[in-house]
Amino acid sequence: MYQNMQTIFIEEATDLLEELEEAFLELENDTKNMDIINRIFRAMHTIKGSGSMCGFTNLSKFTHEFETAFDRVRNGEIIVTKELIEIGLDSHSFIEKVIKSLDHINPTLREESKEILQMLHKYSPQKEEDIPQGINIDLSTPDEDVALDWAHYRIRFIPDKNVLTMAMNPLALIDCLMDLGEVRSVAYVNEIPDLDEIDETACYLSWEIIISTQQGKDDIIEIFEFIEDDCELKVDVINQESDFENDYKRLGDILIERGDLTEEQLAALFEEKPLAGELIKESGLVPQEKIDSALLEQEVVRSERDQKKQAVASDNIRVSSARLDMQMDLIGELVISLASLNQLALEQNDSKLNAISEELDSLVTNIRDNVLGIRMLPIGSTFSKFRRLVRDLSSEQGKKIEMLTFGADTELDKMVIDQLSDPLVHLIRNSLDHGIELPAVRQASGKDESGTITLTAKHAHGHVLIEIKDDGKGIDPEIIWNKALEKNFAKAGEKPSDREILQYIFEPGFSTADTVSNISGRGVGMDVVKRSIESLRGSILMESILGKGTTITLQLPLTLAIIEGLLVSVGSESLVIPLSMVVECVETKKSKLQSSKRGQLIRVRDTLIPCLPLQNWVGEQSTMPEDIQVIIVNIDDERYGLIINDVIGQQQIVIKSLGDIYKTIAGVSGATILGDGSVALILDLPQIVQLFEVAERI
Repeated sequence: MYQNMQTIFIEEATDLLEELEEAFLELENDTKNMDIINRIFRAMHTIKGSGSMCGFTNLSKFTHEFETAFDRVRNGEIIVTKELIEIGLDSHSFIEKVIKSLDHINPTLREESKEILQMLHKYSPQKEEDIPQGINIDLSTPDEDVALDWAHYRIRFIPDKNVLTMAMNPLALIDCLMDLGEVRSVAYVNEIPDLDEIDETACYLSWEIIISTQQGKDDIIEIFEFIEDDCELKVDVINQESDFENDYKRLGDILIERGDLTEEQLAALFEEKPLAGELIKESGLVPQEKIDSALLEQEVVRSERDQKKQAVASDNIRVSSARLDMQMDLIGELVISLASLNQLALEQNDSKLNAISEELDSLVTNIRDNVLGIRMLPIGSTFSKFRRLVRDLSSEQGKKIEMLTFGADTELDKMVIDQLSDPLVHLIRNSLDHGIELPAVRQASGKDESGTITLTAKHAHGHVLIEIKDDGKGIDPEIIWNKALEKNFAKAGEKPSDREILQYIFEPGFSTADTVSNISGRGVGMDVVKRSIESLRGSILMESILGKGTTITLQLPLTLAIIEGLLVSVGSESLVIPLSMVVECVETKKSKLQSSKRGQLIRVRDTLIPCLPLQNWVGEQSTMPEDIQVIIVNIDDERYGLIINDVIGQQQIVIKSLGDIYKTIAGVSGATILGDGSVALILDLPQIVQLFEVAERI
């Protein structure tokens, strides 16, 4: 139970921390925006409350200190300053570390908390001696005598009439109870005499208190230990969290349990008419204030139960990614089995079997799309992380950089998003370090001193395009070409296009930086980016205008699990072409192909398109028949024709990873199992194009 609560808290707190960081960054540009200020306060308040409930007591105490300071901002007592935002971001980072760490003895974190809390002191109305001196980060399981579940306690507190003469304030004890949880109380005033009989040194009040807390009964009694000999104190558990499904006690039962009404008195009311709360009120047997107290107890417990029932009945549930991955694997196996059934239906030529096969095909497609939809997440959560990165690094380098994001609601498979974060970090750091100039340099070239990095996501042709664009100095192709020659990445001779030259940046060890910084310049990173994107079956394209800026475009598949593919035959091999890249299929004669220095061409509606004979790639040049089929595909906004022997048809393709032996085969991104049990390779078309271009040059 406890471990499950901690897991749920960590998941919820992670989401809240993302929102918190984004809110702080927005507040930096609009320090008087009350909506943002309230968002920050609510996030901190939720982390504090949930943390306390789930055993993160010290974390809750830390968050309380920041919440106190920010409450003063909400009330207009202090204004938002750059320093307060810095403290807020430091607090965010600290809370993130604490949540990820289960080390209950961590001097480093304890010292970090001390520094942050001391900085917060100037924003909090505390005396010098009250400054928190750091917290012990203890996320271990609490002792057995500490209540793990939230419970409701009833406290009857009747102080001695002489308690005030002993310099004891009963209200201060009730204030202490508020540190343990949520407190509601009713003061009994029936003992107060007439005005001319009042002794100003006497205490005539008593209290009935309902407290909702995670702490144990002993913690409540401890608050009253200095006054226990001078008061009547009774503490009872009235409801445990595990009891919330049962209906709570009726008003009469509560009053009998408290001793405010006897069973005989209650039974006498039965003789007149059925029992109801109104009867007790009308009877005059119990003072109105005690009835109000019992009604308060009913309200607190029933309200808590209603909230829990509503939470249980919530439409939204959290599911671990491991379960989703397992579900996707099962769907994949189902698709493969369905392909076998379709194959059998074709061979048997049985109309009933064909009908069943088609119906199952429709059902499996719907199940597949539904599971894929569950795995899809908006990319905005990934984008929001980079705003903090840009802010901190630009400040470190003395640059003024604003980051803009568009298309945050664009959805991608969770597996793709998880593997996309590191490549994006590399690209943004390079834009920040190499792209955006210092303010003085920008002003000298007629630009605004503040640079901009724009991160955009959008859907296009069954893919997701992510653009990283900066308005910096751009990249000079001449410098790249000369560096490529110097490092033997290229040989002097026919100079490629500017677009092709820029691709050298993604070669291992390639760097044009004169000095190495802590951000970039060692010649590592961009090649890792390219490999990472290609491992996602994506492609990367760089374009740059000198003096204007650079744009890097990533083209990524929506999912890595199941795709729609076009199954084709080339010689004796079956190959899969991703359907999202297919433009059209063309039938022609081999004799109609035109030759050029760069290879063979096909004319499609007055446009010459370069052709790539896949028979050459599979090593079966002799199998190209006179009647050929050409699959026109779109790769990086360029059209190519893939010459094949035959089109088998469109199929759902379950992507299987290749073994280590086959990973080195260029032009292959994966494999799939067909209905007859054979294996078909899935083509990596960008690599296929590169292979043919190199072959033609040779």
